[in-house]
Amino acid sequence: DYADSYKIFSRSDLVLEKELMMINPMEVMEGGIAFLSPKYIDVLFDFTKSGIQEAGIIFHIVQPPKHGKVTIHSYGSESNASATQMKFFSHIDLTTDKVKYTHNGAENSNDHMTIDMQIVSANRNHLPKYLEGKHRFVLHVNVTPVNDPPVLRLPPNKLLRVT
Repeated sequence: DYADSYKIFSRSDLVLEKELMMINPMEVMEGGIAFLSPKYIDVLFDFTKSGIQEAGIIFHIVQPPKHGKVTIHSYGSESNASATQMKFFSHIDLTTDKVKYTHNGAENSNDHMTIDMQIVSANRNHLPKYLEGKHRFVLHVNVTPVNDPPVLRLPPNKLLRVT
């Protein structure tokens, strides 16, 4: 299990490194779901001071999870909203429960996905140097096992005698 959170900093070739994000491992039950949220991916810098809108903070799933899937629900009413396995989502999606991780029920105690964060300025202003480029991180998923009931499978035309 991954219990420790960690921070993502700006590129190390800059004179002063800045904290960009705090990453905390997700917790999910075996076969269960969890929403990606600021609880797990917390943007630490004040993006509004730099003229960046929430929609301008874009996350790209570079390597999807091995034991689950991430779905992003489109905007609109729940009745006509659609869920797709897209690879991109914004900070708005993160804060409004639009990004969902579903574990596949496998007997694994952890999973992970690799994600890039990139900033896009809405008003075409130049971004501060420390925000330029992609900022890659790994989001770990701790899976709590569930005691599954036993399943009895018999081949066709075979008898099981209980006495």
